[in-house]
Amino acid sequence: MRRFRTRNRTNLVLMDFALPYEDVSPELAPAYRRSISSFERMLNCRLFLYSRMQVFGIIDRLGGDVSTIDTMQDMEFKLKGHNEVYHDAAESLMEVISFYL
Repeated sequence: MRRFRTRNRTNLVLMDFALPYEDVSPELAPAYRRSISSFERMLNCRLFLYSRMQVFGIIDRLGGDVSTIDTMQDMEFKLKGHNEVYHDAAESLMEVISFYL
């Protein structure tokens, strides 16, 4: 990522990240754990889960500037103009962040 950085931070990075279990609502946590486990078995590797603060820290260490961060609720609203599936930000299992490097 550091090689992608420019002096005037003109490169825009769009990154999605899966949230850690403790950041997922208790109602969704069991199904989320099973889903993550299934992906890990299928891919034969460990998936890394990051909190929003951890991602902010990574971007800060890279010298980046955060542009936007969206929950699944935010993304659905931006795409459809209303929410059909994600009525609460707590229903998010992942988030999307954009930042300049």
